[in-house]
Amino acid sequence: MPLPKPEAPFLRASQLDKKTKATIVMAREATKAEQFSDVVLIVQIADEQFSIGMKSRGSAYNTLYRELGPDERKWTGKTVHLIPVEDPKYPKGYVDITV
Repeated sequence: MPLPKPEAPFLRASQLDKKTKATIVMAREATKAEQFSDVVLIVQIADEQFSIGMKSRGSAYNTLYRELGPDERKWTGKTVHLIPVEDPKYPKGYVDITV
């Protein structure tokens, strides 16, 4: 699998119209500049790569941690499902992740 592209754009819920399969290219701790995320996933959908930010206390991160384990290197290459979610608390929606 190729290295993640620099500055892979963040994936928005509006870019998905249904449950979509993706492959994890990389998981890493967020930088201070990524103030709304604790963990960043780089995922590949078809031939495009995207970033997805997660809070370590969020349900998506907890699911990935429980299913894939604490070693982020073992997450690479795993298939996940991305689900666009509409929520009145988040006007732009968000992307949920399942294994």
